[in-house]
This record gives sequence, C-alpha cells and structure tokens, in this order.
Amino acid sequence: MLHVGSSSRQVVEDRSSQELDCNTRRDLVAVPGHLVHSPMIGLIRCVAENSFGSSCSQVLLLVLYEQLNVVINNNSNSLSAHVTISQDMQHPNYATGQAQAPFLDGLARYVLHRLLVCVCQEGHLRGKCFYGRFDMSSILVSPCGHVRFSDDVQARDYESDGSDADYQQLFFIVSTFVDFTTRRFPVHVISLLKVLRNAPESLRTKEEFVAFLVNHPCLLTFAERQMLYNLVDSLLYKLLKNPAVQDQGNTLKSWVSTQVIQDWQQTAQNVVVLRRTYMHGARRPASAPINSPLVSIYKPGVDQCVRLSRNYLGHTYIWVGLKIAEASLSCLLEFILPLVLYKLATVLSGPDGQMFIGILGK
Repeated sequence: MLHVGSSSRQVVEDRSSQELDCNTRRDLVAVPGHLVHSPMIGLIRCVAENSFGSSCSQVLLLVLYEQLNVVINNNSNSLSAHVTISQDMQHPNYATGQAQAPFLDGLARYVLHRLLVCVCQEGHLRGKCFYGRFDMSSILVSPCGHVRFSDDVQARDYESDGSDADYQQLFFIVSTFVDFTTRRFPVHVISLLKVLRNAPESLRTKEEFVAFLVNHPCLLTFAERQMLYNLVDSLLYKLLKNPAVQDQGNTLKSWVSTQVIQDWQQTAQNVVVLRRTYMHGARRPASAPINSPLVSIYKPGVDQCVRLSRNYLGHTYIWVGLKIAEASLSCLLEFILPLVLYKLATVLSGPDGQMFIGILGK
C-alpha cells in the first residue's frame, strides 16, 4: 500500500452526498500536502448536473498530493526487493554461498517510470523541456498513483540546453535509489544511469529511444523481462536473416558481428545452470579427433547471447522458479538486454521502429 500522509484517507469530499469513484480523481490539481480544488471540477459539476439534475451542483472534489521525498521516506521498505540466488546460479569467481540480488520494487519502478514519462515522453517528444527545474520535492504523488510536477515547474519550448539539464536531474534522482541492505544499485539501474548520462541530444526526441527509456529493463517486472527476451530474439532473427530488411538491418548485423562485449560464452560455460543450456546440442567438428571436446552451437554474436537467454528461461531446472531463473540471468548477463534494446532503439525507424515500440508495450 502506498502511504502518502496521515490525512490521505480523506481524498474525496462530496458536498452533495453523491459518491464519486477513484477514476474521477486522476486529473486533479497538485499542491503538496494540501487538499485542494480541481480545475476539472467545473466540467465534472456540469456533467453531474446534466446526468443527475441540479441537486448535484455542489459536488466538490478534494485531493491530497504529497512530495516524492516524503513518499519515499514513508515507504523506504518498499523501494527494493531481494531475490535469493543459490551458489550454482552464480559466477564461480564471485560465488559466496546464497546471494541476495536487489531489484527495484513496485513503488520505485512505478514512480521512476512515470517520472520518465512526464519528462521524456510527455515533455521532450512534444517539444517541451523543464531545464532541470524539478527535484524530489517538486514531484508530486497522489494516493491513487497520479504523478506530476508542482505548479512552479513550468514547461518551456524544447532546447538542447534544457534537455541536457533535464537528463542531468533525472540522473541525480535515479542515483538516489540505492539498496541500503546490499549497499548497491539494484540490478540494471547502473545501465539506466549510463544512458541518462551519455545519451546524445539527437536521440532525446526519437520515439523509439524514449520508448526504451521509459520501459528500461530495471523498470520492468521479472515476467516482463522474460517476455522481452522472447520478443527481442524473434525481432533480431527477422532483422538479421530477412533479406527484405533494409539498411537498418544491415547496420544492426554489422554491430552484432563486431560489438565487443563481456565474455558471455565463458560465463555460460562456467555457471552450472547456464552450461546445461549452452551445451545443449553441442557437437564435435567433422574433422576433429574422436576424443576432442564438444563445441557449443552458440556463436560469439550478441544475438546468440539473447538466444541463449531465451532458451535458458524456457528450459530451466524443474525445481528452479522462473522468477529466480530470470533474476540469476539478469545478474550473470546484466549487460545484454539493456545493450541490445539500446541499439535497437538507436537504429530502428519506420515500420520496424513501430514494431520495436510495440514490443516494449507502452
């Protein structure tokens, strides 16, 4: 449950004794820590009078918004969740018995997602920016989950300097979401921070890039990330194998074959649960001696790492839950999903870009 303050229980007051549902409260004005009149009340009152007669003319809505820093302090135990990963699901060089892997919990994921939507999707994509003039105290949250800026944060016409300041402020806010138990950033958060710090200005108004940003892997659930491995693997196959795909597919194919990433193949061989998938279908080269070792069918390409991830999640040990399996994969190959999504977001456009946005789903 989201706790925003002691007075948040009295969210709606109806002076005409008529009850209004929670959906009516989504567009209310924001003033931190105060119950306030909504600019939508006139419209709501007009609709109520037309629907129920003049007896409803005294409808009055009141709502409490609270500053994000207060919400965070009141819900400090709801910002990160931990998944216990056994030793056979860790890299042998770093295995220390059962490990606690931190992930952003539901409240943190939702707030950061909505903040990125406000700034990047509803701001930059629509030709507006805020020059970084927002902070944890000017981001407001209502009891029903509506997130917006306080009235003193005014949008201006989009400019490069303004978007730079917005990204710097987003970087600062995201960097405060540290897991205090492990004293580390939750899984995939470092990737988001790198994107916010290094994203070129030319990408900030690209729809595919913004879709990736607001649906970054650190903001997704375990099930959503697992689904992404399946969909991204299928999309990569289409782009890399289909001769009808134009230049963007060729650019991606060149990147896949030349991109230098961590030695994921060595990780797959050394980790017990990954090795089972990695060596499935392994065969001995035709010209090799009979006693030579088997060679995996997976090649070094980035797309092959995505394929391995998909197959691993689809064929885990029967006693391993899918949540734990995805959590272990995110820890072992933390770089792969954000890296591939970022590349797709930068090179795709047109129909393939719309397909990519549809895969992300928001």
